Amino acid sequence: MDTVVGNTWLLYLNECSDVGLQQSKQLCLLEFKYFISPALAKEGHVVYTKRVSISISVEDIFTVRN
Repeated sequence: MDTVVGNTWLLYLNECSDVGLQQSKQLCLLEFKYFISPALAKEGHVVYTKRVSISISVEDIFTVRN
């Protein structure tokens, strides 16, 4: 995981250079890790929504289709 974060930080630095962001305003690796940590903490967590059950009979299905 640390390799992925390091490579992503290098991509971030390249983007900063491309847009002309001053080096003093760019995030160091530690700051970068701090800002992405909430997203990494949520990785793998699935948010489930409450399922609503619908009661329908077979007769209702045929009357809707016809």
